[in-house]
Amino acid sequence: MFVKTARCSLLWLLCLLGAFRLADAADATLPPLDAAYVDVDPAAQRVASLDAEDATARSALEALLRREPRNALARLQSAQLQLDRGLRARVARELDSAERFSEAGSELRRRVHFNAGWILFRMGDFEGARAQWTQAWRQHGGHPEWVPLAFALTLWNQGDREGGLAYFRTELAARPAAWATPEALQTRTRDLSASERFALQSMRQAVVEAR
Repeated sequence: MFVKTARCSLLWLLCLLGAFRLADAADATLPPLDAAYVDVDPAAQRVASLDAEDATARSALEALLRREPRNALARLQSAQLQLDRGLRARVARELDSAERFSEAGSELRRRVHFNAGWILFRMGDFEGARAQWTQAWRQHGGHPEWVPLAFALTLWNQGDREGGLAYFRTELAARPAAWATPEALQTRTRDLSASERFALQSMRQAVVEAR
C-alpha cells in the first residue's frame, strides 16, 4: 500500500511539474514587458472597412475578388465585411485565404496577421487574436509600437486584468505624452472602437489609482 501511495504521489508531482513547465512555455510566447515598444511597423495598417449596408461597395469588392482571387488585402476586407454583416462562419475562410496568398516572412504576411488579430478580437476570439498578433510581433523582429495596446486589450478581455495592466504600463512607459490629455488619448486610440477605448480608459484609471 505504501509503495502504491508513493507511486501515485510521484506521478502527481510529475504532472504538477509538467503543468508548471507548460505555463512557463505559454508565458514565454508573449512579448517581453521590459522592452521599449517604439519601432515603427509599416505592416501595422488596418484595411479599410466597407459599409455593410452599401451594396455598391460590396459588389465592387466581389468583382475585385473575381478578378484577383489571390489578393490578400481584398481577402482581409472581405473577412471584415463578413463579420460586419454577421456572417461569422465565412470569416475564418477569408482569413485563411489571406494568409495563404501572402508570402511567408513578407511585410504583407505580417500585415495579414496584424489585421487578422483585430478581426478575431472583434469576433470575441481573444485567444485567436493573441496568436495572430504574436506571429506579427515575431515576424517584425523588433519592438513594434502597436504591441502593448494589442496585448493589453486581449489579456484584459480574457479576464487577465493583471496581465492587461502590465502591458498597459509598458505602453505608458513608452508614450507617456500620448495619455496625458483627453485629446492625446483620442489621437492614440483613433482606430479603436468605443468599447476598446473604454477598456483602455479603465486600465489607465486602475494604474492612476494604484500609484
